[in-house]
Amino acid sequence: MTDLHLVPPPDPEQQAESMLKRAEAILNFLNLKAQRRFPARTPKGQPTSALLLIVDRLRDGWPDADFRSVIAMKARNVRTDKDAFYLRPETLFRKSNFEMSIGELE
Repeated sequence: MTDLHLVPPPDPEQQAESMLKRAEAILNFLNLKAQRRFPARTPKGQPTSALLLIVDRLRDGWPDADFRSVIAMKARNVRTDKDAFYLRPETLFRKSNFEMSIGELE
């Protein structure tokens, strides 16, 4: 019988922090492309609703590259101030909107 090298299960706290760091990087990319300052954390250090929307989509299994592609595509399509208004986390990362945007990628 061979020895099985069991790998300990990942620490849930470390997984959550890793997910938050990935979400922060995505939100920073949005801020760069949209020329905005959507905060990732509250003054007390808690994740904002914008960050949690991204975490929800990450938990759905979407890769980081898809977020960047959607953000870049939507930023390229901004032609008016009205269009720019929709370049925000609540619009981009709502589940139904995000899935539709994925379908629009070229």
